[in-house]
Amino acid sequence: MRSAGEPVIGAVVAALLAGPAALHAQAPAAARSEIVTYQNPVDGLPLSAQLFIPPGEGPFSGVVLLTLAGAGELIERLTDLGWAVLMSERRGIATIEHLLRASFDDLAIDVRAGADYLRRRPEVDATRVGLIAQGGETMAALLAAVEPPLPAFVVLLSTTGLPGDQSFRIEQRQIALNRNYDTEALAALDDFVVQLTEMVIAEPSLGLRASRMRPMLEGSDVRLPRSASFPPNPEDQVRFFASRWWRDLFLFRPDLALAKLAVPTLVVMGDQDPITPYQEHLPAIAQRLAEAPTQDATACLVTGLVRHSITPPILAVLERWLGDRLTADGFVSRPGGCIEAPLR
Repeated sequence: MRSAGEPVIGAVVAALLAGPAALHAQAPAAARSEIVTYQNPVDGLPLSAQLFIPPGEGPFSGVVLLTLAGAGELIERLTDLGWAVLMSERRGIATIEHLLRASFDDLAIDVRAGADYLRRRPEVDATRVGLIAQGGETMAALLAAVEPPLPAFVVLLSTTGLPGDQSFRIEQRQIALNRNYDTEALAALDDFVVQLTEMVIAEPSLGLRASRMRPMLEGSDVRLPRSASFPPNPEDQVRFFASRWWRDLFLFRPDLALAKLAVPTLVVMGDQDPITPYQEHLPAIAQRLAEAPTQDATACLVTGLVRHSITPPILAVLERWLGDRLTADGFVSRPGGCIEAPLR
């Protein structure tokens, strides 16, 4: 980066266990919407999304929106500004097994399939299609953004900059601190999480992971603080954490993906996020963006939370950042510092 200065995990699981996301969001008054389908070109899994098209003939700039939060206000703002928005439904929302069996490469291909679909729409300018991802969706977006065809840009809201197992440990410890765990309980939790993540990472065989994990999960008195987000039954927890998705999550290296970004990139973090503390993640994010090929990368710290909703500060940052780069000749790089607040 030339100018710089749930975590997501628990939030993702909580949303997954809450049930299917509603694809039928109300379209902004001036926009039209439709439910569309396409498929992952590798494994053939059918995928769904809601497409919002601004009024007029186009061709419009487009964005693939990846979020589990309510995004009605953001969609309205984007369509008012002349953007077509494809709000993708992530695999596993309706049937969690589809997620647990998926690799992170599968999820990244899903994202690229959505972007390819949007590029093929006659109302959309194929050269101006980018990605906006929030929270747990930033992982697949990052992987999708560093493989061709590259998006016009990528926006990451509340992403992580540290390896997945380390981010998970930070999350669980922070939740425990917020719940006033004493020193002994914190130490026991730290040891338990380290054992769990190391066991999942070390064993590539799903069957052996499950068999080795079962006595640990069933015999320990330690419970993860975000237990409401995980299956309550110990055997279901074994199936859960032994899955391919969780192993890929613990192995995920967002720092390495950030260092490969070659397109205009915006990262927005919240200064009051107790689960994805910017103090832990933002230094690594800024460092890796500084090493990346992109000539246009901005890391921005805004007031409040960024993981669960699209707040007015986020809308203001997005509108200005996108507006500064969208011209009659296309989406262009405009290197600059943080919009809302300096890095601290």
